[in-house]
Amino acid sequence: MRRIVDLVALPAGGYRVVFSPEQGLAAYSALSVLTGSSFTDTAVRVQTGMGRNELDELARRIPTTPDDPGADGLELSEEELRAIHAAVMAVATLFLVNSAYFAQEPYQIRVGYLREHMDAFALGLANAVSDVTGPS
Repeated sequence: MRRIVDLVALPAGGYRVVFSPEQGLAAYSALSVLTGSSFTDTAVRVQTGMGRNELDELARRIPTTPDDPGADGLELSEEELRAIHAAVMAVATLFLVNSAYFAQEPYQIRVGYLREHMDAFALGLANAVSDVTGPS
């Protein structure tokens, strides 16, 4: 998975993000797995800042193939970008066994990626935002 996220800050606020197909699939997968979890809507909101319905709507907007709408750039608010980052990081908590150890295989089967790839994607999002919002 490409670790660099193509992101531009918009003058009116928010960001224009170009996800690679793998990044789009990773974001979509994290949002979908988290919204399908046994957590209550309130717990999902605590984890991501958005409820299940909002995350589901966001997931549907994320391009996962080069032909999808938004594949050439998707406008996301800071809140939406934060929710994607949070979901990518929070989905791993669903795969802790007895709150003690991380179960990689079930995670990879459900999410579709190794955890280290998802962690790198989350870091790529944060780095991209830092790059476009830092001093010139």
